[in-house]
Amino acid sequence: YLFSQIQSWTPTVSSSTGTLTTASATGSYLKVGKLVIFTSTVTVTTAGTGAGTLRATLPSTPGYIATFSGREHVATGWMCQGNVTAGSDLLSITKWDNATIIADGRAVRLSGFYLES
Repeated sequence: YLFSQIQSWTPTVSSSTGTLTTASATGSYLKVGKLVIFTSTVTVTTAGTGAGTLRATLPSTPGYIATFSGREHVATGWMCQGNVTAGSDLLSITKWDNATIIADGRAVRLSGFYLES
């Protein structure tokens, strides 16, 4: 098959500083050769001491720098961005203006695509 089946993955969620008390994530993706198309939802129920950049793992490692878009859909409606560097599966998520999105009761949906290494 040229297309694979849609797969699920559970991203690991963290923050760039401190510790999130309660956070979770879900995601699904489709691979077409080295192209990965994904969507995920990252939820921060209780931020605790978590601050800075919200982080979540991707289903595989991108071979190139990539930027993704999304939206906080529970509390604020803010547009969000996700960035990843080549060779890392760690997605960094911020508000559109690079400010933190981390707070109690937030959920971010992100979608995008990238080429695997």
